[in-house]
Amino acid sequence: MWASGEIDLLAGDQLRAALETTKLLIVDLSELTFLDVGNLRHLVEATQRTTVTIIPSTSPRVWRLLELTDTTHLFENPPRV
Repeated sequence: MWASGEIDLLAGDQLRAALETTKLLIVDLSELTFLDVGNLRHLVEATQRTTVTIIPSTSPRVWRLLELTDTTHLFENPPRV
């Protein structure tokens, strides 16, 4: 799954549907600028069903949300090349 721009309330249904249909999930947040807490919940719930790897966002706001909610440990780090 690749996301760019903002994942907010309006995009939540699409995100949830995409997360429910996979067994292995690589989430590319490298061009994401905003993620709301409701959609973070969808990502957290996905980690309970499947393996989730995040390609990190370059946005400090996105990573700050993960840090504030103490959820960074739920996501595997991508392999270093």
